[in-house]
Amino acid sequence: NGKPSSEHISLGSAPLPAGGVDPIGATINGTIIFRMGGMSTRLSQDFLGTLDSQGRVDSWQALDLVDNATGPAWSPDSRQIVYVARGRPLSPGVRVRNVATGQDREVARIDGVIVNCVWAQQHPALYCGRQAGSQTEILSVSLDSGRAQTLGSLDGLRNIRRVSTDDRLLIT
Repeated sequence: NGKPSSEHISLGSAPLPAGGVDPIGATINGTIIFRMGGMSTRLSQDFLGTLDSQGRVDSWQALDLVDNATGPAWSPDSRQIVYVARGRPLSPGVRVRNVATGQDREVARIDGVIVNCVWAQQHPALYCGRQAGSQTEILSVSLDSGRAQTLGSLDGLRNIRRVSTDDRLLIT
């Protein structure tokens, strides 16, 4: 209803870089990803934080994602994140990291500019947006084989935010 649902979250006493803090995603167990230094990937760093019982960030650590990454998004079970490594801009790597172990692997390398990826809720797959001129192609990427299949396209540059619980609706 346009009003805060709780008190502001304190990020502790560590100095913040210019540009501030942007939340990227949170889990139900109180683990959050946030970007310090603004949404620009060149001058920013992604961190993993844990909220305490009062809703304050209890601890935080740098994620150190591969190749100037963009778009970390949580898996449905909150154990992994998916992100896009930008080391090769015309063929970026879609990567998955296990948050508990730090194990990080490339799932697929896709030609073109990948905007971001999110997890499917019911299938072992990711949904990724790929820029195609003035449109965004929606791709389904298998977590098992890395095979990418084009599902359709949308007008304009789109950032996929969420997937419905039945995988039938993408919210951009």
